[in-house]
Amino acid sequence: MEALLATRRGEGMVGVKSIGFAHQRVEKTEAMADYQHMRAGQADGAELAALAAYLRDRMWEACGRLGLVAVVHTGVWAGNHADHTTIRPTNVLPMALAHRDTRFDLFHAGTPWPADAGMVARASHNIWLNLCWSHLISPVQYAQALDLWLDTVPTNRIMAFGGDYWWNVENVYGALLQAQEALAGVLARRVAQGSFNEARAVELARRWLHDNPRELYGI
Repeated sequence: MEALLATRRGEGMVGVKSIGFAHQRVEKTEAMADYQHMRAGQADGAELAALAAYLRDRMWEACGRLGLVAVVHTGVWAGNHADHTTIRPTNVLPMALAHRDTRFDLFHAGTPWPADAGMVARASHNIWLNLCWSHLISPVQYAQALDLWLDTVPTNRIMAFGGDYWWNVENVYGALLQAQEALAGVLARRVAQGSFNEARAVELARRWLHDNPRELYGI
């Protein structure tokens, strides 16, 4: 796994996506026993889950050494019949505390728990918050998340747009316009309230839409 990550890093890969399941620390001896049971076709569900948890831990550790971002899907799943409560954003904090040299990108604003996501990022310096996809799920909650984070999260660890429309540039453009409209509404209300001036609003928009993701991923 680590050799593959190093190869992909050399080819230009900047991050590795995983799922925000509850963090579980598994000792190597236990993982090796579970691995042997799996190879023999004798592993039960608990052993497979423990082996997967051990491998995820090793992957995040390797990301720190290789300078890769550990991308973590949190909150709402795509599709039906999936339990979103299994991947709450609060699950990311134990991961980040266990791997403090690894940068974690908490995806989808932790929808529907943006307040929890904000507290998680506030608690650990190596967690970034990514609003990707959340503006398409609910523009209202997207705006609520930014409003909350303005009060609780360092502004250099927020990213306001993203998605996976790599196959269709028209969808990217449309989704970007939707995100920009919601973002502008949040910043305009803050300016009207006297929280900051227009110059600061433009600076925040530039940082959230461009500077922060560029700095995090080194692009």
